[in-house]
Amino acid sequence: MLQQQASRSGGKNEKWGWVIYRCGCPSQMLDDAWDTLKILAGENTRESVSQSDAPEMADRLEWVFVDEARSALVDASVGELKQRFREWVRAEQKAGDGVPDSPRYQYFIQADCKSLASIFNNALNQWTPDHVNLIRAWEGEDDVMKIPATAIGAELYAELADEGAWSALYHSGRYDEYLEDDTDYGDERVPGS
Repeated sequence: MLQQQASRSGGKNEKWGWVIYRCGCPSQMLDDAWDTLKILAGENTRESVSQSDAPEMADRLEWVFVDEARSALVDASVGELKQRFREWVRAEQKAGDGVPDSPRYQYFIQADCKSLASIFNNALNQWTPDHVNLIRAWEGEDDVMKIPATAIGAELYAELADEGAWSALYHSGRYDEYLEDDTDYGDERVPGS
C-alpha cells in the first residue's frame, strides 16, 4: 500500500507525514501529553514503514509539529486551523502548482485539550481511550474525525491517499467510539476547560 503512495507521490524526494497542531491549554500535564504524542507519532510511523512494502519511505518522513504560538492556537476553531494549514500548504508548493492530492496536503491533525488529556490519562493506564482529531482541510461537511492517537502512521496515511477514502473511513464505523466520545475530563484534569 505504501509502495502505491510512493509511486503516486511524484518523486523520490517528496516529503510525507502530517502537520499536527497543538491546541491544548498550557499546563505541565498537557505538555507531557504533547511530548508523548510526538513520540507515539514517530515510533508508530517508523515501525509501520519498516514493516511495509516501501521501507525506503522512512527517509522522506517529516512531521510538522506546530505549538510555537500556542496562545493563538489554544482556542482556535477548526475553520481557523484550516486557514493556517492552507497557508502552510501554499507556502510549501511552488507557484502555480496547485494543491497536491497527497494526504500531507489534504489532512492535518489537531491535538486539543480533550485529545491531550486522553493521551495523558491513557499513559497512566487509565480506561480513557486516547484520541486526536483528523481534519480534512479542503472540504466542509463531515470534516473532523476522532481517531486513536495510535492510528497515526503509514497505514492510515496510505489509506487516505485513495480518492473517496475519507468518506469510506468516516462512515465505516471503524472509529465510532472516538467519534461519539464526549468524555468530560473535569476541570481538575483539563486546565482551562
